[in-house]
Amino acid sequence: MRHIWVFLAVAFGATWLWWTPALLGVRLPTGVLESGSMVLVALATFVTLRWSVRPASIPAATALVRPRRPRWLLVGLLLIPLVNLGALGLGWLTGGYRVDLADFSGLRALRAPDTLGATGVPWELIGTMLGTGLLLFVLTLPLMWCEEWGWRGFLLPRLLPLGTWPALLSSGVIWAVWHLPIYLMPGGRELSGLLPFLVQAVLLGVLFGWLRLVSGSVWPCVLAHGANNAIAPMFSALFIDVGQLRTPNLAAQVGLSSWSGWVALAVAVGVCVSVRKLGNSPDRAAYRQPA
Repeated sequence: MRHIWVFLAVAFGATWLWWTPALLGVRLPTGVLESGSMVLVALATFVTLRWSVRPASIPAATALVRPRRPRWLLVGLLLIPLVNLGALGLGWLTGGYRVDLADFSGLRALRAPDTLGATGVPWELIGTMLGTGLLLFVLTLPLMWCEEWGWRGFLLPRLLPLGTWPALLSSGVIWAVWHLPIYLMPGGRELSGLLPFLVQAVLLGVLFGWLRLVSGSVWPCVLAHGANNAIAPMFSALFIDVGQLRTPNLAAQVGLSSWSGWVALAVAVGVCVSVRKLGNSPDRAAYRQPA
């Protein structure tokens, strides 16, 4: 357990130190703060491995290896966008997510306000948005790796002596709490959205953890994390009606932060675990006595 506490102390300590100016009211770009936080998780992982764990092989000790089956890379890429589509579909069926599939008014308002009021499908605008999202996905993969190397590559397997489900849930809770500074800084995200986000993050953490354990690798988790940040949100913006954009705390009404998102994530966890059970994961034995 000593290695776990070292990692958490460095990861949380460095992150809060990084966010201190923003928490005190200094205006800084949110993207810079978030990107730096991700890099600091990788730094905490390296520091813990280099000076506390000292494994014979860092890649082997943190699952920086090829997945057991190549298909897990595809699962990592597609899983979260499909879950997000399910969440949007459930929200639409129950009236919580209003769509405009005729004129795509919400998309026009977000991406090209000068075209708001035009009719028909804006194919060029849709193509531009999808292309931008895919480019963002590729460009941010190194940052996704920084996080996944720490949370799923290092931390999760070392929690497995607690039991598979306690490890998945506790790692998800830790990861969710690590995001707190963005809600606590002046001008950050609305506090009313904190609870929906925490629930979403815990469920996502369980799904990412499942990917890590069944694949034996962090790379599917990196793809899933990147897809969650860059690809899945595009669907919410693609179909939404312009009237719903004025809804207070919109993020908690649509997508994975909404109640329909929680349901979709919980169903995905149930389906994934039923398809591929985790009880015999070789990682548990490997970290019964962490080196």
